[in-house]
Amino acid sequence: MRRAFIVTLLLLIAALVGVGGAALQVNSARDQVVLAAHTVQGDPAAAHGLTVRCHATYDDRLFWDTSYSAGPEAVTTTEYTFSSTRREQPVAPLREGVFLERMSFKWLELDRGFDPATSTPLTGLPAAFQALYDAAAPGEEKTAVVNLRDYYDYYPLTVTLNLPGTPFNQAEDDPAHFPPHQVPEEYAAVTAAFQEFFKFPVLADEQIELSVQRDADGYAVGYGSSATSDAFHLWSVHSAVTADACYFTFNNRTQNGGIIDTSHIPGGYGIYCLPFSAMDSIAAVRAEELYMAYPLDPAVEFLHLGLAPRSDRLLLHTREDGKYMMTVIDIATMSARQRLEIGEGSENEFDWFVFEGDGFLTVGVNYRWLAVIAATPDGDYEVRFTAEVAGEQASWHQSLDWAVMDYDGRRLAVADFLWNTDMTGHITHQGCGFYLAVYDETGLAYWGEYPSSLSRGAQNQRYACRPVNYEPLAVSWE
Repeated sequence: MRRAFIVTLLLLIAALVGVGGAALQVNSARDQVVLAAHTVQGDPAAAHGLTVRCHATYDDRLFWDTSYSAGPEAVTTTEYTFSSTRREQPVAPLREGVFLERMSFKWLELDRGFDPATSTPLTGLPAAFQALYDAAAPGEEKTAVVNLRDYYDYYPLTVTLNLPGTPFNQAEDDPAHFPPHQVPEEYAAVTAAFQEFFKFPVLADEQIELSVQRDADGYAVGYGSSATSDAFHLWSVHSAVTADACYFTFNNRTQNGGIIDTSHIPGGYGIYCLPFSAMDSIAAVRAEELYMAYPLDPAVEFLHLGLAPRSDRLLLHTREDGKYMMTVIDIATMSARQRLEIGEGSENEFDWFVFEGDGFLTVGVNYRWLAVIAATPDGDYEVRFTAEVAGEQASWHQSLDWAVMDYDGRRLAVADFLWNTDMTGHITHQGCGFYLAVYDETGLAYWGEYPSSLSRGAQNQRYACRPVNYEPLAVSWE
């Protein structure tokens, strides 16, 4: 009897161990992401040695960190974690630099509007809103088209700075949230210095349509404004930040392609320098020392401004006479050290992109071509190769603006997430699968797509697994 009991107990323990082991194996398999490799073009052997890392989540509670190693025997591994509470994800740091915008007047859109009987007298465009309000009867909506030059000689600007350690990088302190008469005192001197330096004359023919709706009690309950003609905008303000200065410039084209008048700026159009000291207070921003450091031809279209890894040279990207150029500028002397012709492109192409990698740059035009530019030992740059990225496969190529890249001195790897589609084929949201492309001096050597098991059945973005917010994808040559 005793022997039978012991045997039964041992059998029960063995059964429990077996069930537990099977459950562990099943759960382990369940937690693993499955990537279905699909070759679209080229030879998968071109991707051997590549590793792609993807980070995905569901509802900020379930997390999958997946690594895919390409090779003769591809290996996919996943680390799965679960959080009983929603885990706050890191957010991308704010881009460093100087940001200039024309005043949008959105600050006029108060919940209950303004009351002219009690409000401070308004100037500029707010005065036009007030005049329109005065002309409207309770319960009436009034519209009017005004010439902006009747209210301003120069465009009012908002200034935002995000420099190392400066308090300007907090959203609640962002001076762009305030109109000129409400800028906090600690920012007033900086804002005034920029407004005095960057004087952009209002376009002679810029008109704006204003609209004011007045409720039955006499309060203005709605505002609106929209440009009815060519308009001034500071497109593509780019910065390069060193240890003690911020270099920045902007695209000088109007909404309709005209050239912005920069003749009222000290030194004219160019790359500007904002010096700063060790950032422990707003006083470290030496806005009174703002100056034009490197002149630019207003007829040349600015595209991008970058910084060399050693922080000793600026990388200026422009479009000149139908050609894309990169000028390497020595910061110590603010003189051009090198000019590279990268490729061709028309003025109607707006999809220029720049990816700044470790010791290399990838630049080009989305859906058309790309060029790999690598640094030489002496700090200069050379174009290693150019390649078409479209051709007959344009339909399955995606924008390269958000792609991640790596270069091993011979091959360029490009990866980005695939998009999920609904049953009708319409794109709905970004999925957890990815594409992987490899380029070399012969062109596109390989293109593969890797749909993820996390994206299966995800018709609705609300209930779908998705990439994490910050650094969701990485690609590297191992």
